[in-house]
Amino acid sequence: MMNKMYFKDILICDVQDHTACFHEFTEGFNVITSQDNHVGKSSLLKSLYYTLGAEVEFDPVWNKNTKLYVVTICANGNHYKIARFQKSFAIF
Repeated sequence: MMNKMYFKDILICDVQDHTACFHEFTEGFNVITSQDNHVGKSSLLKSLYYTLGAEVEFDPVWNKNTKLYVVTICANGNHYKIARFQKSFAIF
């Protein structure tokens, strides 16, 4: 049996500004593109890495300390949520 793992979605909430962004992914190949610069492509990918524990360097206008990140991962048919706020993590 082949193991499968993919990102299902990501939720980014700014607890200071009271805003949120939600993005869904599909199983398989996902393309993140835009004709414009500075619309959030890199921030979206860096947010995935950051939620999983990587320390990434965001654009200076992006304040990672005011954001709650929640990523849903599907692994072999099971769904797991990983939440990160600053240095704190939770896994569901």
